Amino acid sequence: MFAASACVREIDINLPEEAQKLVLNCILEKGQPIRATASISAPFEQLGPIPYLADAELSLSENGENPVLMSLCDTTVLRDSTLQFQYCSGKPLLEGQYYKITLRYPGFEAVSGTTSMPYPAEDVTVEASLNDYNPLFREGYGLQVELSFKDPRGVSNYYALEVFEEELFGSMTRAEIITNEPLLQLYGNRDLISIPTDAKTGPTAYFTDEYFDGNTITLKFQVNTNSNIRPDTPFLFRLRSLSKPLFDYLQTNAINSRVGYNPFAEPVRVLSNIEGGFGIVGAQATTEVWIP
Repeated sequence: MFAASACVREIDINLPEEAQKLVLNCILEKGQPIRATASISAPFEQLGPIPYLADAELSLSENGENPVLMSLCDTTVLRDSTLQFQYCSGKPLLEGQYYKITLRYPGFEAVSGTTSMPYPAEDVTVEASLNDYNPLFREGYGLQVELSFKDPRGVSNYYALEVFEEELFGSMTRAEIITNEPLLQLYGNRDLISIPTDAKTGPTAYFTDEYFDGNTITLKFQVNTNSNIRPDTPFLFRLRSLSKPLFDYLQTNAINSRVGYNPFAEPVRVLSNIEGGFGIVGAQATTEVWIP
């Protein structure tokens, strides 16, 4: 007979409180209204609504010159009934230019974020065929896809690829990308059945033009959805060219989401380009292709 015993000792750990800072978020896109939000950070353990600011001062400058004030333009009611105040500007955006947004609020140090406006991918085409198609039931279980595009030459480009399936009544559902393509980085967030053990999965594929700058490239991958696929099922392929800060932010945020609340996982720091605060000022150029 063996007996085992254990003792428990409670240890109080006093973590230093971090001073509250301003939070600035804005994603720029050519042809779309410029919208930014401003808020104040809160301790990790604090629950409750995000304190969005309705009386902050935001300014936007191009290449460090001629800053213009952004005006409070809209209010959105979020799911928890929080009011999110948005600041807007009608300033035209140009590829290759640098844009800086500065946030000022009484009692806090000013914060700012700078990003360049990326160039969109060129000549984007998509060819797709049903995988494991059953002609009797007119259904399949995935798409085999080849997506081709030309990369703008002479600049470093960063990309995010997503696929959406149109369901009944026009609602869109993001599909899962499965691939062995070495260029694509995916961070799956759910288990899939019947896929190769060495395949990468995830709802968004991230990659750069490091190995094909200025050339045309063809990416091969499979698309799986939660439902069976018919030959006439509409799919939307969205290829976004991202600024470097936005690419880093989205990629580290995806890794952080996959880690979740696993206490044994290595902590992931979500990258931010806000000097003196938190958040992200990034830019993107989006190209969309529908099939069939």
